[in-house]
Amino acid sequence: MNNTVTGIHKHSFLEYLLCYVIWLIVAGTTIWLILQAQINMMLPLRLSGIDARMITFINDASLILVGVIALVVIILLEHYLRVGVDKGQFWPRVARAITIEAIMMGVVYIGAPVLLKIVVSV
Repeated sequence: MNNTVTGIHKHSFLEYLLCYVIWLIVAGTTIWLILQAQINMMLPLRLSGIDARMITFINDASLILVGVIALVVIILLEHYLRVGVDKGQFWPRVARAITIEAIMMGVVYIGAPVLLKIVVSV
């Protein structure tokens, strides 16, 4: 599908469309994982007996901080995947992004319950 014109690769509309579809899926999963991680971080605080107003402040501040970090990651991910299409490295970059996403899922869904058990048992 790639045509080479004077050493420059022309990519089809379908390749860029696939790039953005995958980006939207990974970005949506990233937002979902960040919200789930934030919920998992707040649960031990609720069980610790800290004042409810302090927990609300920590919750709001952490949500803003994590939201800004997520926004930056999603913007960088779009650039990373789009440049991958331009350089002919799209699929290896998709594989890296999905691998990082899978690692984060493991941390959120396996690491957080283990941390919670440690906090509750202490």
